Amino acid sequence: MPAANEILRSLKTDYRAAEDGPKSAEWKDAEWQPFYEIKWNSEGEIREIKINFAKLVDLLKGMGFRRLDIGKMSFLVHIKDNIVKEVSQKEIIDSFVEWLDGHGANLPDGVMIEAMKNKLYKSLGTYFSESLLHRLTNEEPIRFNEHNEREAYFYYRNGYVCVDATGTKLMPYNTLKHYIWANQILNRDFTPTDMETVRAANFSRFVSNIGNAWKLHPLTKAEHTPDTARLEAFETIIGYCLHSYYEGKLRAVIFTDARISEDASGRTGKTLLCKALGYMLNAEKYSSTYVELNGKDFDTKDRFKYQELTIDTRLVHINDIARGFSFEDLFNDITEGIRAQRKNEAPFPVQAKMVISTNRTIRIHGDSSKDRCTEFEMADYYGADWSPEMEFKQWFFRDWSAHEWACFDSYMLHCVQQFLHRGLLKPGAINLIIRKMVEETAPEFIRFMEDRELVHGQEYDKKELYNQFQADNSDFKQLKQKTFTRWLRLFGDSHGDFSGYEERRSSGKDLIKFFRKAKETIPF
Repeated sequence: MPAANEILRSLKTDYRAAEDGPKSAEWKDAEWQPFYEIKWNSEGEIREIKINFAKLVDLLKGMGFRRLDIGKMSFLVHIKDNIVKEVSQKEIIDSFVEWLDGHGANLPDGVMIEAMKNKLYKSLGTYFSESLLHRLTNEEPIRFNEHNEREAYFYYRNGYVCVDATGTKLMPYNTLKHYIWANQILNRDFTPTDMETVRAANFSRFVSNIGNAWKLHPLTKAEHTPDTARLEAFETIIGYCLHSYYEGKLRAVIFTDARISEDASGRTGKTLLCKALGYMLNAEKYSSTYVELNGKDFDTKDRFKYQELTIDTRLVHINDIARGFSFEDLFNDITEGIRAQRKNEAPFPVQAKMVISTNRTIRIHGDSSKDRCTEFEMADYYGADWSPEMEFKQWFFRDWSAHEWACFDSYMLHCVQQFLHRGLLKPGAINLIIRKMVEETAPEFIRFMEDRELVHGQEYDKKELYNQFQADNSDFKQLKQKTFTRWLRLFGDSHGDFSGYEERRSSGKDLIKFFRKAKETIPF
């Protein structure tokens, strides 16, 4: 067998040339180590190449590939400089072949690249099998730099930003103690911007408009008193969505419209706001830290409904849900975490917050439902005749200058800071209560009940109310008593003049009484 030094000397020129050739930025630093054994013939020629599986695993580890365990599930990832990216078997093979090609025509010990690739290609399923790749264990647990109760972290090209209740601080990456996902690093620099400048920028003005804090409508010229308390609550909701911490009480955020209309037309800014959340979480267009699902196709009974999620997903937006959507079906997903599953794969756990947007209202009844959601109405500011593009003369995100991006980042991080400082503030309703009553009952029913001039605490026979309603409204002859009783309960719970109701059965009659809210008196 020829001496190794002789082989290296004979390949010196070719190997140097290979060093100047194309190499992958991610794998080129992997230290050379033979992952095979060579059998030579009597004339010093290579007779057989035998892959050493243990050394192959060591080499793949040297290239940064690892197995990540989450619960009972295992995933293949690549790690470089504490940055973690989920990879597939195919990507590992592609990277390995690219690494081989980086050596020119021959490997350092004289084995021709073409011969090695031919050897591997004959049995890729053996050399890169799932069982073999799952030997890419890590010596120490892979611990991520997660948000906590008091801090949130956002990652930019020029460093990461730590946000707490007092403000934001840009930090260098060498101060990070744990791993981060590659999808978390936004493809822009962070430039701290003062709040006076931020408030004057387009995105902050957009949020003020949909948050019902506008003063003069540019199209209608209508004057309006800004609801600053509502805007403050809105900012804490935005901050809550961006804070990836799951140990406290978790709620779904429901965005709907304040506009009262028979046509659920939308276009109030819900989707644009949610896209803004995505631009704070996703490094590129096809990243999955923020995932938007089509609400029209979302079936709560489908076990593959979350198949687009990945192990690094942190915020899910179910956009424009279909009529009849059952909020109760999502209780466990909201509070206990999501069980995502792709076809032909085992399910895996995902910890993510949830945003639901709808042009209609969602039926939220009972303490369990109310305790699992925060509802926010987009003000009646934008619509088909007046859009953000018309007002600001630009497409958000696409047409932004570096200054607009800087203002956007500072504003969104300000919202996170407000949430960490003040908690999740509850916004007051604009038209949500009356919209829910109209959508879940009927305008005729509401008028009927308001015309009764109900007496506080007085009992009424449900059957008599039901018969009188049908007598007054011939279009409701098919209405069932059970449905009418549900409407009565909703009226007592939701109408602005009432604070609740009580029911009882006496002498064969089903009775209900309503409690009026005390009227505020204005002192002289």
